[in-house]
Parts: sequence; C-alpha cells; structure tokens
Amino acid sequence: MCFFCDKECESERRGWELEELIGELDLEVLNRPSDLFTFSGPMAEPDIDVTVVNGGWLERFVCDTWEVKEDWGVSDHNCISINPSVCKVCGGSSKCRKMRRGWSMGMRCKC
Repeated sequence: MCFFCDKECESERRGWELEELIGELDLEVLNRPSDLFTFSGPMAEPDIDVTVVNGGWLERFVCDTWEVKEDWGVSDHNCISINPSVCKVCGGSSKCRKMRRGWSMGMRCKC
C-alpha cells in the first residue's frame, strides 16, 4: 500500500492493477513502441492508453500495425490506428478484403 501517495504513485498503482487484470482475463496488449505518446496534455505526455484483445481475436487476425496518430483527432488523447491485415480463417480471400474495407462502418469478416 502507498502512504502519502502523490499522483505518480497512484498512476503506478493503477498500472499494476491493469496489468494484473489483463493477465487474469488472458488478454493481449497490441501497443507497440512509438515516438508519439497516446496522451499529449499540457502537463505531461504519458502512454496511458492500452489496446487489448482477447485470444479469439488473435486466433483470427494478424495485426501488423499499431500506430499513434497525433493529427487525427482534437482530444488530448491521440488516436490509435490498428491494421488487422490478414484473416487467419480465410487467409485474406477477396471476400474478406471486401468486408475489411467496411470495418470502419462496423462490418467485419464473416468467414
């Protein structure tokens, strides 16, 4: 337990709790090293946003790209772009690629 915690200590505690939860739920983190931070506020620029997926997602898709996009939004949280490039079920057939173009509208590969 942290006594007389400052903000940094509280953030560290929450980070350890999140890491423990990710392990307990058997999730995987997609974050990759980046020169940009996921949060860019007036007081700090930490990497506080975490992209997690479950094992079912990893069984279906290969994620080649995880990128922070600082010019995509107006929030102090930068946007994160992921690119699941291959559906492992169909191997990236034309049907799957066609569906992938619509993912931004909530569609997904139905292989």
